[in-house]
Parts: sequence; structure tokens; C-alpha cells
Amino acid sequence: MEYIISVDAGGTKTTATLYDLKGKSVKVVTTGFGNVLINFEKAVQNIKMAVDELLENQNLKNCLALVLGIAGVTTGNMKERVLSEFEKLTCLKLVINDAQLAHAAFFKGNDGLLTIAGTGSVSLLKKRSA
Repeated sequence: MEYIISVDAGGTKTTATLYDLKGKSVKVVTTGFGNVLINFEKAVQNIKMAVDELLENQNLKNCLALVLGIAGVTTGNMKERVLSEFEKLTCLKLVINDAQLAHAAFFKGNDGLLTIAGTGSVSLLKKRSA
């Protein structure tokens, strides 16, 4: 089975989901915080633990994409540091912040205002010019 992995890594918890190509959630794993600004090593450990658990009994060659939505990742060189931690996966890798991931999931690529009032409060407006 070909699959895609999506990771939502925030200040409180990390939720990783393995999806089939029809968009059906096959397996979900939750671990500790994933905000790389809190503690990079521990956050990456939590993210990798979730991804590794999803990959158990899966053929790595069938992974088409790994989408990592990580709080704090747009600061400095965090994206590059995170990507280097997932070199073993040869699939397409996308690293964005957790607000961008939530926006994309909710609005399916369309314009919209997103407000998140959780551990970190975030608002994100995305509007394409006509």
C-alpha cells in the first residue's frame, strides 16, 4: 500500500497520521511536544518516535510523502536541521510550521483566516491577489 505521513507537532503534543492515497487515516500515533524551540533534541525525538511507530510493518519504498508541520520550525535554520533527521526516508519531504499545516488541512489550499487558540495562539490569513 502506498501512503503519506502527516505530522502535527505543537507545543503540547505531536500527532502523526498515516494516510492511504484515498485520504483515509490508517494509523495515528501521539507522542510528546514537537516545538523545536522548546528543546530541539527532545522535540525531534518525539516526532521521530511517532513517525517510526507509523512506519512499523510498512514498506519504506511505499512512502510517497512526509509532511511535517512543526511549531517553531520557521526560525533560523530549523527546517534544514529537521530535514537532516529524516534522511533515511527517500520520499518527498515538506517541512512547514504547524499553523500552515492546519490552514492547508482546513481550507484545502483555498484562502481563509485560521485562528488557533491552544498552547500557542495563532492567526493566519492567506489570500491570493486577484
